[in-house]
Amino acid sequence: MALPEWAAQYIGIPFHTGGDTSTGLNCWELFCKVLREQYDIEADIYEQFNCSSPANYRHAARRITTECRKFPWVEVISKDDWPGGLVNCGDGILMRIKGSPAHVGIALDNQWMIHTEKGISSCLGNPRSAGWTNRVLGVFRHAGLN
Repeated sequence: MALPEWAAQYIGIPFHTGGDTSTGLNCWELFCKVLREQYDIEADIYEQFNCSSPANYRHAARRITTECRKFPWVEVISKDDWPGGLVNCGDGILMRIKGSPAHVGIALDNQWMIHTEKGISSCLGNPRSAGWTNRVLGVFRHAGLN
């Protein structure tokens, strides 16, 4: 399956812990940017999503875990069903990082996602690869994508 043509413009964006998108984006800000620019979907950008301290990191993990299970988000693949199921372009892939559910990638197809994390500019990743598959906590779809 070919990746969407627009995907390349989101590769190589520097990581930033949050709060200043002119210098880079964190994973949630990247996810929201793609949804807004490619699907005209406004997702909440959490003001507190700044992972520069352990307290902020824990707060972000709680917010993401709570919000992704509320409307307009629908869980389409649970942790128990992963790595099975079909992932669609635009789905959010919730993952553990540092043991907390505080990382999200945006699916491009059933095999690829774009994500960013501390020390890594935004890049392609395979959530079904050995390095990621055991960290996936679920796949969520915004109701606007149905």
